[in-house]
Order: sequence, then C-alpha cells, then structure tokens
Amino acid sequence: MTALLGCVHYDLQEQEEAEAARQTSYLMAKEANDPELLAWTFEMAAWFALAEARYEDMVEAAGIGMLVKSDGSVGVQLHLQEAKAYARLADARETERALAEAAAILGRFPAPEHPDHHFVFDHSKWMHYAATIYTWLGDDRKAKEHATEVIDEHLRPDGSTRAPMRTAEARLSLATVQAREGDLEGAVVLAKSAYEFDTKPMSDLASRGQEISRFLRARFNDHPLALEFQDYLTAAISNRLETLAIG
Repeated sequence: MTALLGCVHYDLQEQEEAEAARQTSYLMAKEANDPELLAWTFEMAAWFALAEARYEDMVEAAGIGMLVKSDGSVGVQLHLQEAKAYARLADARETERALAEAAAILGRFPAPEHPDHHFVFDHSKWMHYAATIYTWLGDDRKAKEHATEVIDEHLRPDGSTRAPMRTAEARLSLATVQAREGDLEGAVVLAKSAYEFDTKPMSDLASRGQEISRFLRARFNDHPLALEFQDYLTAAISNRLETLAIG
C-alpha cells in the first residue's frame, strides 16, 4: 500500500511525497526480506527518472531491480522501463532486446485474474507500453500497429473504452505519428481526444502531451492549430489536477 501510495503521489505530480513513499517501501521490503516489493521500489525509481529525463539512471535502476527479482510482473515491468530508457537514448538494438525479454517473461505465466491490479502485468499492458516505446524510438509503423491494437482491444460495442488510460496514451502515440507524417489537423484532433476521458493519473498524460505540443511548435511553428493545442493542453492539465485536489 505504501508503494501504491507513492505511485498515486507521482501521478498527482507530488514528487517529494512520492519519493518518500518509495524509500519507505524500500526499507519495509528490506526489513521483511521481500524481494518482489524491493524490486518494485527500483521500478518506481526508474519511472521517476523517466519523468525527469534521467535515462541512464533508468537503466541503472532497472538493472538493480532485475538483480533482486527478474521474473513475474515486476520482471516484465523492469525490462519495459529499460526499453523506455533505451528508446529515449535512440538505441534500437537494446530497446528491441529489452522488449523481447519482457515479452518472454510475460509468456511464461498465465493471464492474471485481476489485470487491473497496479502491480500485475498482462499482455494488453505490454502492448500499451510497446506503442509508447516505438513512438519514442521513431518506428512509426510499429507504433501505429501497437497503438491501434490497444485501442481496438479495449473498444466496447457502444464506442466507449474499457481502459481509458491506455486508450488515451495510444491516441497520443497515434497523434505523434500523424504529426511526423505532416498531418497537423489530424494530430491535434487525436491529441485532444486523449484528454476527454475521466482518467485519474496525470503525470504521464501531461508529460506526453507537453512533448507533442513542443513537437508541433517545432514542426509547424506558430500555426494556429499548434498554438490551439498548447492552450488546450494547459487548460486540460490544470482543470484535471484541480479536480483531483478537490476530490
């Protein structure tokens, strides 16, 4: 619960509280001789480093976590954090290796009974992360393929989604691809649609939205649509954080 609290704090962009909870979880894991919880604290450290663009620190934290426990859900997550770091470092070979190792571990255990559990991994979550990783790596074909699969897998007959957060991030991946292909209008429409869901976590959505906004400004300069998305994103993040704080 303390580790989960740290994740909630980070989603609320309360970095100091998140790190305090992570360190407390680390001490509890050491005291209880619990390798799985201990490994998760290093996974959290890798996640925090990602948001701060400390990609070498991500690789280091993930590597230490895998020395503690390299199988099960935490093993999959650690390899994926490693893949994210290498994608950010533009190392395609190491990114593919880490993705493959995560998939191999995932393939060795059955589908979870409670896939919504934060510390449990399933195939759909792997696809979700892979879409983001390939987007960062610049492999537009694979990014589009994985993001589309994530959206389709969670689509209900009425057009709504069973997984708002995963769908939102998949739309941001597709928006990035469209922007790189020169389709500014399509990119803005998709990027805006990522914020229409009542998703509670905001740190990742905010970070990815800001990244898209910077890319749009760099690619399309002061085009009205690029400026429009920048204003839209600022308002969306502010309103969501205010709602969460009140709640």
